Amino acid sequence: MVRGASWSFRQTGWLWALAVLLGIGGPGARLEAQFVIEERVKDLGGAPAGTVLTQHFKVVNQHKQPLHISGLRVSCGVCTTATVAKYDLAPGESTQLTVTVDTSKFSGPKTFNIYVTIDRPVHEEVRVDISAVSRGDLMLAPSQLTFGTVKFGTGASAETVIDYRGGVSGWQATGVHCENGYLIPKLTQVTANPPTYKLNVKLREDTPAGSWHAELCVLTNDPQSPRIRVPLTVEVLPALTATPATVNVGNVAAGKSVERRITIRGGQPFKITKVEGSDGQMQVADLPNEAKSVHVLKITLTPEAVGELHRKLKIVTDLPRDNTVIVSVLGQAN
Repeated sequence: MVRGASWSFRQTGWLWALAVLLGIGGPGARLEAQFVIEERVKDLGGAPAGTVLTQHFKVVNQHKQPLHISGLRVSCGVCTTATVAKYDLAPGESTQLTVTVDTSKFSGPKTFNIYVTIDRPVHEEVRVDISAVSRGDLMLAPSQLTFGTVKFGTGASAETVIDYRGGVSGWQATGVHCENGYLIPKLTQVTANPPTYKLNVKLREDTPAGSWHAELCVLTNDPQSPRIRVPLTVEVLPALTATPATVNVGNVAAGKSVERRITIRGGQPFKITKVEGSDGQMQVADLPNEAKSVHVLKITLTPEAVGELHRKLKIVTDLPRDNTVIVSVLGQAN
């Protein structure tokens, strides 16, 4: 005990040493206070057999030292997978732990354990518990709400049909729980016997650009499995895009000119108000005055000296939001 107290004293000071001597702490306890995984216990609810459920957990390094995640383990390698976006975290930095559960690999209720191991600044293993119910009495058609790729501001929608074939008398879907404010769900009963419901989800027009997923829960009056988990995936394109976003001109003789064209697309007609980054070596042809959904710009590059070319153009438009786009110009002047 004295040896352990001496180690703790050197690492964290006399208050920690006192805690160890009194038996109210230890290296593992100190770590759990500073290595945080949000929602260490998560109930995914029920899902039709065959649905792949995905859950993200935020992992935060609250140490004053860098943290290294050395390994991930799962209690059921057939049913679950676990990955992290980053294995090395600076003090205060966070990453995402992603866990998937394949409900086709089991039947009924089941609990899974995910173990996150770190070896720096100290060694510790933290456990996350996930529970789910694989239900053979439910069917989703399709098995998830898939929007695919949609344009920003279009307010796209997707739907699935929930078909119940279980033995609970008077089974009903009573509502939808959704924590994402960009999703507008609507649940409609199609038939009463057997119970069938249509779940329609619409994206708000201001849904941010990016690839993301969400999980909705259809609430039921079944006390044994009151929630049905419905996965959702969508990729929202930015309001403004450039094609190509990176222009590679290859090898160019110094003093010689090379031309390239880029296409700027928007979700609605727009004007290009200015282009930043042009100069004597890189010029953009006269900007059109009219508002269009697609603009084609001609770039002329004339390098003055030998060396690597790495330039950026910032194209500014009059769109109400997401109104700028960056184009990189790369090459080598010989």
